[in-house]
Amino acid sequence: MKLRSRFLLPASPFSRSVLNRLRTSASVAAACIGVLGTTIDAQDTTRTRPDSVAPTLERAEVRAQREATVVGGSAAVRVRADSLRLGPSANLDELLRTIPLLLVRQNSRGEVELSSRGAESRQVGILMDGLPLSYGWDGRADVSLVPISGVTAVTFTRGLGTLLAGTNTMGGVVELQLDEPVRQAGWESRLAFGSDQTAARQSSAGTATSRQLANGSTVTLRGGGSYRQRDGFTLADGVADVRDDATLRIGTDLEQYDGFAHASWRARTGASIGATATIYSASRGVAPELHLQEPRYWRYPDASRSAVIVKASAPRFFSTAGITQVEASFGRVGGTTRIEQFGSAKYDAVVGTEAGDETTLTGRVQLRQTLPNGASIAAAASTGRTRYLESLNADPTLVYRQQLTSIGAETMWPVGSRTIMAGGVVADLSSTPEAGGRAILSDQGSIGWRLGG
Repeated sequence: MKLRSRFLLPASPFSRSVLNRLRTSASVAAACIGVLGTTIDAQDTTRTRPDSVAPTLERAEVRAQREATVVGGSAAVRVRADSLRLGPSANLDELLRTIPLLLVRQNSRGEVELSSRGAESRQVGILMDGLPLSYGWDGRADVSLVPISGVTAVTFTRGLGTLLAGTNTMGGVVELQLDEPVRQAGWESRLAFGSDQTAARQSSAGTATSRQLANGSTVTLRGGGSYRQRDGFTLADGVADVRDDATLRIGTDLEQYDGFAHASWRARTGASIGATATIYSASRGVAPELHLQEPRYWRYPDASRSAVIVKASAPRFFSTAGITQVEASFGRVGGTTRIEQFGSAKYDAVVGTEAGDETTLTGRVQLRQTLPNGASIAAAASTGRTRYLESLNADPTLVYRQQLTSIGAETMWPVGSRTIMAGGVVADLSSTPEAGGRAILSDQGSIGWRLGG
């Protein structure tokens, strides 16, 4: 009590006046709070009265594209062509050089090859709208001449991410997509030009649109083309070319035209049909190898290729088992290659010629079925028949024919809430009816499988 008495002040008229005012203010505040609470309760009661007419909401459908995923394998990388810092009319090799974990290199013939996870170039597949472009006689596509004028997205799967991509895909798969609908309404057009310090020129033009019809289906149209020309790459300081007077790297010149057209129809039920046509024509040099005493002095006066692809999907079928989707692609890829061999670095006398004409017919059918509890199963069959005509100098034309077929199935099923397992089996077949007059190999076949999680 003695300690407490030290902090008490004696009562005074001023202190009593302050206390009385505080008591009055508290009483007024309590009365206001009571009135406010009563008003809020009355307003809440009014707001919660049911409406006399129940509103009707229209059906809303949200579509999103599934991101590239791989179960039990390496990660997949998906890039959009318009999001990269490329030239106005870049080719596929320039785009692929921006993707990590993919080796892009040029061989002594001037062709650009791909390698992934230590696999050689014939083990990396190239697909365009689901159809293999690398089913040709050489088993690969020269990506330095594949234009990307109409390509909207590229997906690279490193390693054996699936058994359904066809033959020769142990190293990975590069998928080119042209049938993606346009995001904005109306026409989307572009016109681009470019040049550099060596007076190289690039230009491209394209237009696209997607229209929604009265029944909810969507029609997409795309078209365009590009042109690229260069006299050569700048010679690096301190590097001596095969000619002492060279200021540009010899054999790195290029002139190329290309064009594309695409039309597709897609219904809300999942049914779709579309057609894509691409064509390019180029003439280019081949850089001589500086570390050899007798390098190749080659030129490609003509390197052209065309592709026509038709792709269709059936309507999604709903059943007690799940959702069934069927998709089919068919196409024709034709190409012509002319090579001139010169006797010296002056490129003034042709000492040899080589000509190749190739036609490849391809087809692919794929079925996907969802199952209860998040599981799924898929199956695919793809085949490609190639006919190749080879002419060396004045020798008779040699005829080669080959057919590659792949049939596989795989499934995915969840184990618990955080684990997904995947497994599949595939059979690859190969036949060579004609081998340019050489001994014909017997039909080859092998069965493979994969299991991952």
